Amino acid sequence: MDKNKISKIEIVVGFSCNNNCVFCSVGNRNFDKTTYQVKEDIRKAAKETKKEINFTGGEPTIRKDILKIIKFCRKLDFDRIELQTNGRMLAYSTFAKKIVEYGITNVYISFHAPTETLQDFITQSKGSFKESIQGLRNILDLDVRLQTNTVISKLNYKVLGKLMIFFHDLKVREVELDFLRPMGNAWKHFDLVVPKKSEISPYLEDTLNIAEDLAFDNVFVDDYPLCFMKKFRQNNADYIAMLQGLKQHDEQGFSYPTPQSKPIQIHENQKAKGLPCMECSFGAHCEGDWNEYIQKMGWDEFKPIKDIENV
Repeated sequence: MDKNKISKIEIVVGFSCNNNCVFCSVGNRNFDKTTYQVKEDIRKAAKETKKEINFTGGEPTIRKDILKIIKFCRKLDFDRIELQTNGRMLAYSTFAKKIVEYGITNVYISFHAPTETLQDFITQSKGSFKESIQGLRNILDLDVRLQTNTVISKLNYKVLGKLMIFFHDLKVREVELDFLRPMGNAWKHFDLVVPKKSEISPYLEDTLNIAEDLAFDNVFVDDYPLCFMKKFRQNNADYIAMLQGLKQHDEQGFSYPTPQSKPIQIHENQKAKGLPCMECSFGAHCEGDWNEYIQKMGWDEFKPIKDIENV
């Protein structure tokens, strides 16, 4: 792998979390790395790239050693040190200030609904809505880049437009929408949380129209094949990567799932392509779709894009 092509490495610190989202792709929550193991992952990451490193889980902020981990990471001179979080611990302003002081440059806060009732139902954690909002506000008050991440599910795809307005009112400038991966809790609750992508498309178009009117700085849609959102290809993560000259997986970097494992490209061998993909003009620059989604839904709803210029 060409190091120059690796833009981000994700470090999975463990799977413990103070939420228990109904669509969470994590099944076994009984795995957390020691401080030493996380530091070893950081050392490995530094040998692959110094561009971006992202801490994810589970929920990294509930670790007692998270500040120590961030400080260690900063010593290795990464350009960007990112934290993916549900934002609840950031509701404590002192803690929010410390993670920035110790080295975090980018914060990605997961937020999935514009109302307390729906958010708390999705997270299965009463009070998560209020805490995540406060965490978001605390980060907005600091000198750090903020992006929200919303998992698209059957529970929220009809209110994504309202969520855009909600984010705009909070003064969020960057938003990412990710289609869920049907494993873990999402596989267990498949019928409750997994919609057909073809059913989402008109709602997603409305959402992106609203976002365009509100003039966000960036709105990305990830893990959602371009054939379902061809009118908004400029918002599709794969298409953006293609414009940057990247090929499949190049922009994804590596993940270290366990201390003993070799680095694994994110999404590699986890997504599939079917016959419609073979006829699509974007086939070489699209990752396909999650194996689990195809296992349940099949390929009938996928329609290849054959004429790029007239999309």
